Parts: sequence; C-alpha cells; structure tokens
Amino acid sequence: MSKKLTIDEIAERSGESKKTVIAVLDHLSDTVEAGLRSGVDVVLPGIGKLEIVATKPRQGRNPRTGETVQIPASKKVKFIVAGNLKKAVAA
Repeated sequence: MSKKLTIDEIAERSGESKKTVIAVLDHLSDTVEAGLRSGVDVVLPGIGKLEIVATKPRQGRNPRTGETVQIPASKKVKFIVAGNLKKAVAA
C-alpha cells in the first residue's frame, strides 16, 4: 500500500482531513526516528516493535569479482511483528 493510499484510507476511516493525517504520519516518522537514534525500542501497538541491533564485522564476497571483502560492524533496524497482526495475516 502506497503512502497516498494509506493516507486516503486513514482519513476515510477516521473522518479526519488528509492534511491532518499527513501531519500525524510525518510526526510519527520523526518520533520513531528520534526514539531509535536515542537507543530505545519503539513499539507500534497492534503492528510491532522496531529495535536497533548491532551486527558484527564479517567477511563477504564481491559478486562480480568473487574477491573477499571485509564488511564492517554496523547498526540495523529490526522489525518484530505483533502477534495479533501475524495471526491475522496467517489466517
């Protein structure tokens, strides 16, 4: 579902204007980013949880040349789906 379709659906279901829905989604995005940057997990009730995980340095391969390359340690965002959403999709 695209951002436009998401905005349209939320506006229709909530009775709020599209302008208000856009503002809320933008603020949600900013809040999630700020939370993750500060190192806290972000819970989206009924949807899931976003958390930062550290990866170890490792060796990889350049697919073109087959040459071994060193991939440095980094941080990634991990998403854990809420149980009720997982059940709804599986049904």
